[in-house]
Amino acid sequence: MFQSCKRIAWQVLFQLAALGLKPVLVTFQLALETGAVVVGAVGAVVEETDEHADALEKPDRQTIARVMQDGLVERHVAMQGVRAQTVDLQHVIHLATGAADELIHFIESAGGLVRTDDLDVGHFQISCLSRLTGVYHTAMFRLAVVLIALLLTSSCESAATVRVATFNIAMGLKSEGQLGQALKDGRAEKLQQIAEILQRVRPDIVLLNEFDYDPSVDAPAFLNEHYLAQGQNGQAAINYPYHFRAPVNTGVDSGRDLDGDGETGGPGDSWGFGHFPGQYGMLVLSRYPLKSSRSFREFRWANMPAALRPTLTDGSDFYSEETWELLRLSSKSHWDLQFEIDGKPLHLLAHHPTPPVFDGPEDRNGRRNFDEIRFWRDYVHGDDGHYIIDDQGQPGGLAEGASFIIAGDFNADPMDGDAVDNAIGQLLQSPRINTHCTPVSSGAAETARSQGGLNDTHKGDPAADTADFNDEYTGNLRLDYVLPSSDLVVSGCGVFWPAAGQAGHALAQVSDHRLVWVDIKR
Repeated sequence: MFQSCKRIAWQVLFQLAALGLKPVLVTFQLALETGAVVVGAVGAVVEETDEHADALEKPDRQTIARVMQDGLVERHVAMQGVRAQTVDLQHVIHLATGAADELIHFIESAGGLVRTDDLDVGHFQISCLSRLTGVYHTAMFRLAVVLIALLLTSSCESAATVRVATFNIAMGLKSEGQLGQALKDGRAEKLQQIAEILQRVRPDIVLLNEFDYDPSVDAPAFLNEHYLAQGQNGQAAINYPYHFRAPVNTGVDSGRDLDGDGETGGPGDSWGFGHFPGQYGMLVLSRYPLKSSRSFREFRWANMPAALRPTLTDGSDFYSEETWELLRLSSKSHWDLQFEIDGKPLHLLAHHPTPPVFDGPEDRNGRRNFDEIRFWRDYVHGDDGHYIIDDQGQPGGLAEGASFIIAGDFNADPMDGDAVDNAIGQLLQSPRINTHCTPVSSGAAETARSQGGLNDTHKGDPAADTADFNDEYTGNLRLDYVLPSSDLVVSGCGVFWPAAGQAGHALAQVSDHRLVWVDIKR
């Protein structure tokens, strides 16, 4: 239930007065965009303690980050409430005369790191869905600036913030049925750690890559009941009432020698590399209802115009003509899932392209990876997707003007690694994609520095890495993306990769990939 911003501001001021101006931990997410400040949180009351007294008196970037990771405020969901209010930046700057630089410094420090929901004004309780940042020294001043700006704003509308995430959980296990058994058991440590990460980040929609597809097991139900509904390591439980899963190409035997080893029936001869059907599958969990879906698992690579058909060093084709005409493009699948969020449609375009390695000079996996990424580029560019046909026989790409988010482990770094040149650039350079917010983490930068090796030779920003690989042969890379369409307003983004000493640091090692999230306003 949304209340007017002015009413909330007055009530919060009254509550602060009634509390006698006790030490306050003021927390709010501010993002600068088109002359506006998005206020993602208003504040939370905590008692000052000796342990955090110094941190609360020094509002610099390091202490803000430390207070955030220490989790000073209990995270308990009380009710749906105000998530964001938009105010004129000029009001804030005008009212912050004499301290504008300090305010902007705080905005830059806190922006994108915090997410709060649920304001119970009667008890002045903020329920936080992730770690909070804050300072005490200038808390009252900053809070007053924001509240006064809200009061002076003639119109103030609440906008829902939706967090969309992708996470390669590396649960493509060696044996068929192994994941199903772990889900039923409810005691698998790795699944408990994955659940804790989801409970900490709390995405509204999340794509899980490398989650084996097994139609004999109700995997979403077991994951919800046995892991997500159980508070892990003191985190609040989370529930996803909606999901999508479907067959994938991995482990499905093609009956042909696709890897060129002279034999058939091996994992490399499946339509997508895998030891059994469904290995390295995908699962989407959502708090919002799924209205429709399209799958492109059976789309043939040869049907893509100007496809990068693999060739040998002598210029001859790697695949025979008969095999090429049958070969599927998707190593797993491509899904277009339309969710309804507060009456508005949002398309999640999910996939997991093959790694551009484990092949030969023909670069069959690198070329396939490039075209798997290109598929979504064409799909969202109007007539460029005219050749696309889904598994139900329906032609065409995404409707003009539709809002979307492309998510998954793309296995392509913008500047480093073995992907074909500009593979991910097909999307990052597209006018249809909003790339204003690049997800980063302090843990990624710290890890690259400490591990060295090939990381020292990489050209890309190590803070943007999302995968931790062998530093002698590969190094850490940015492979996982959540890419919103250009019409969507992004209010924050990040990678769950805590640095040493930060809360959740040990959880990062549960997978060789890290969870990536983006917040959009709907």
